[in-house]
Amino acid sequence: MRVGIRGMGSLGERLYYALPKQQDMEVAVAIVLNAEEKNTLIRGWKADYAPPHIFIKEPDRSLEELIDVLVDTKTPGEAKKWDDKHRIAPYPVIVQSGEFPYGRLISLPLLEGGEHNPPHVFRQGDCIITTLTNVLTHLNGAIRRLDLDVMMQYSKPLHIKPRAKEIHATYLGREQYPDYLISEMRKALPEKGFSVGAVYEMPGLVYYALTLRLDAEPALTQERVLEILQATPRTLIAPASWKSTADIETERNAALQMGRDIAPIVVFPYTARQTEGGPYILSLFVDSRRITSLSLIDSIRMLARNMPPLDAMRATDAHAGFVWDYKK
Repeated sequence: MRVGIRGMGSLGERLYYALPKQQDMEVAVAIVLNAEEKNTLIRGWKADYAPPHIFIKEPDRSLEELIDVLVDTKTPGEAKKWDDKHRIAPYPVIVQSGEFPYGRLISLPLLEGGEHNPPHVFRQGDCIITTLTNVLTHLNGAIRRLDLDVMMQYSKPLHIKPRAKEIHATYLGREQYPDYLISEMRKALPEKGFSVGAVYEMPGLVYYALTLRLDAEPALTQERVLEILQATPRTLIAPASWKSTADIETERNAALQMGRDIAPIVVFPYTARQTEGGPYILSLFVDSRRITSLSLIDSIRMLARNMPPLDAMRATDAHAGFVWDYKK
């Protein structure tokens, strides 16, 4: 599968480095901002991954003969500047979540239904949407409603020389973010009730924490939840010896030394519990550096090869080399 990437910001770079592990994919085209970015791809520390075709701002030939899918990772608002190109593209186009509501939501294993114009332009879900659609699809038959609290990375720049109290502070989340989450989740799971409670942000946070309060069927026991999640793509049930996200990172570094990796969604078993007379509680810890690029790869695989969504996700996981056999 030949992939084109427009934009080499943080999302573009993460996708750029995740793709070489997918043995059935290659970065065939990169569209960069300037000559400096092009030289970095050709001669700098990214040279080993340099694609055969690198264009500055605009391609000087048709992309149809070069790629199967284009991923537009430019900053929010930039994809719409290419709307005339995207609309007539003979290949699928995936834009980033910040382009909401432009494009058709794709967050495998779910895909927004209905009529869309153009039908081949898709909007990738963000870290949280991607995680929720994956997990909730598998718990879908046992839940009626979901309430969500989020701890995520602080989204605004700090001062050039921030004071310690600013670095270690917890901020109230973006005011419009709950509305965005609810809107996207209603597209993904329209038959379920969904609400967002607290949204907090912390500078430098890598592992987002999602606390789910589920109105669930009585038969949804802790053992059943963990059994379902163990079979869910890119979701790892942590061994009892792991007590924090620092343990996840330590084990991940060890796995990387062996050419392996750890799934980006981790569940600590003791966080899955039924409250007395109340909702079922489930906490998810998500590596924000990797979850979206992996989901983009799923989408590329499905759109380029018409592969069933869950098969696409499992293929991505297999190529990524996740370790599953931790002793409990």
